[in-house]
Amino acid sequence: MTSIDIRPSEAYSTYNKYVILKYGEDTILHPEIDMEQDKIEKHALLEKIEERAKMYAGMNKKIQLLSQNPPPT
Repeated sequence: MTSIDIRPSEAYSTYNKYVILKYGEDTILHPEIDMEQDKIEKHALLEKIEERAKMYAGMNKKIQLLSQNPPPT
């Protein structure tokens, strides 16, 4: 089973630094910040899932081609 990298994206890290600089560590008074961070995290995770899906599609295509024309033994 392959695991998905769920580390924060560079965009999320940059946004998080901006928020801390602008509002300080306590962002409880600004719920819109949490909503925006959630959007960024979700987008980054969807991008990673899409990358993996493309990779697996490419691997499946190669497997199909090899099964149709196996290499000489």
